[in-house]
Order: sequence, then C-alpha cells, then structure tokens
Amino acid sequence: MKKLLVISGHPKLEVSLANKTILNLIEEKTDNLKVRRLDSLYPGYQIDVEAE
Repeated sequence: MKKLLVISGHPKLEVSLANKTILNLIEEKTDNLKVRRLDSLYPGYQIDVEAE
C-alpha cells in the first residue's frame, strides 16, 4: 500500500468535532498514514511553506 499524507489546517481543530473525529479515526485505522496538524506545528499560523 502507498503511503498517505493528510494535512490538517483547521484553525480551531479543538472545537471541530467532525474534523477531530475524522483525523483520529484515520490515524487509528490506517497504517501507512502520516497526519501533519498545522495548528499544532505552527500555533501562530506562521506556516513555513517551504518546509511543508
């Protein structure tokens, strides 16, 4: 199976039940998956575009 990358950029993920549920389920159920949570990596949303 190919590797998958999911990028989450929701500005208020902590209050989004749908997005939190989806991300948690796919992380639990999918082996070849990496989730990049931009809200955690860049709390001030000063995203390093080149790095991403």
